[in-house]
Amino acid sequence: MKRIIPFLFLAAFFFSCKKEESKNSEPSSVNKELQTKINSWLDGQKPKTQPNKAANVELLKDNLDFSKLSIEKSKENEQIIIVPVKENLKVLKKIDASAIVDLVLILDKNATIRSGDIVLATSLDGKVKNKVPQNTFYDIYNTSHVGWDSKFKFLSVAGRLLYELQYKSSKLYSTGIVSTKRDSSLNKATREMEASCTDWYLVTTYYDQNGLIIDQTWDYVGRTCTGCDDPDYEGRCPEQYGEGTGGGNTSTVYEYTTIQGNSEDALANFEEEHQDVNTGLIIRNAAYEWKCGTGSSMIFPSSYNWQYWSYETAVLEKVVSVDPWQFQSLTHSSIQRIGQTPPSHEYTQDLSYAYSNIASDGLTARMNIQFVVYERIAGTTQTKSWSLPASTVCKAN
Repeated sequence: MKRIIPFLFLAAFFFSCKKEESKNSEPSSVNKELQTKINSWLDGQKPKTQPNKAANVELLKDNLDFSKLSIEKSKENEQIIIVPVKENLKVLKKIDASAIVDLVLILDKNATIRSGDIVLATSLDGKVKNKVPQNTFYDIYNTSHVGWDSKFKFLSVAGRLLYELQYKSSKLYSTGIVSTKRDSSLNKATREMEASCTDWYLVTTYYDQNGLIIDQTWDYVGRTCTGCDDPDYEGRCPEQYGEGTGGGNTSTVYEYTTIQGNSEDALANFEEEHQDVNTGLIIRNAAYEWKCGTGSSMIFPSSYNWQYWSYETAVLEKVVSVDPWQFQSLTHSSIQRIGQTPPSHEYTQDLSYAYSNIASDGLTARMNIQFVVYERIAGTTQTKSWSLPASTVCKAN
């Protein structure tokens, strides 16, 4: 027995170590599936005409630690995939040693990668962290209330600096967007150079506790020219993707605005009846209004909420029946925005189409519209848009 017991102990210890090694080194089958999907997506982000940037994407692939992959739920059945980046990449690309580096991707409800960024996170409270706290990226993308005094730099997967976000006291403190600006005072030679070259600025906007802009700075960060292929991280050179080559599928603006279409019955305002001088029919005009969309700021939802209202006009004909009025026509007039939008953003809307369908009995008519809302971050050229379908039923009586 003295010989058997040590052998059993050693065997148990050996298999225990193998099990622990397997647990730490072998990702789950789900993670393996995600790893394949992520690597395939990254391959599609390699610019074919920019070998340095393509090499950056390949270097990122080689330094992803899939064994520590984590998933956070997001809005609309989406998922946030967080893959830590190994320290080796920080050394090779001269990234701040105190930064936590992750690849952060958004999977839509169909499990398709719709965006992905490299995120460099640093602490502003003097407390050193070796990983971003759980659910921080959920709050970045969905609530803006991040409980860690911190700064996040968002880079494309090829290393280009896109934007920065800072949080203090659980609120958004500043946004920094890499943008361009026009100067009409430039001389002809300079304007000709700008046709092939672009000057870039980091436009940093600071907010108070109520979301009001208290300051904005423009810091020159460099110039890029046609054909650039900057290998540095936090560079300015845009990725160039040829037609049919894919790529470019990265988010460039944080998602703190919710805008959606709306469908509801219209409110009616009927005018006095009168006789049509051309047909002799008794008619009356009607005006309809209805809420076709809503918008809100996730940063300060109680302060900034707005609505989109659509206005229609109709001609109604009087007939002999229990319900005496029927539609002759229903025409779209306009869309207006009503309510308070955040001062840090500018919003405009354009109509894509509008058409009506009158019911066979003439008692109701449906108006169908689609409109596009454009959002621009104040002081920058960064824009985002929503295409919103909406419809309403108008009643003749």
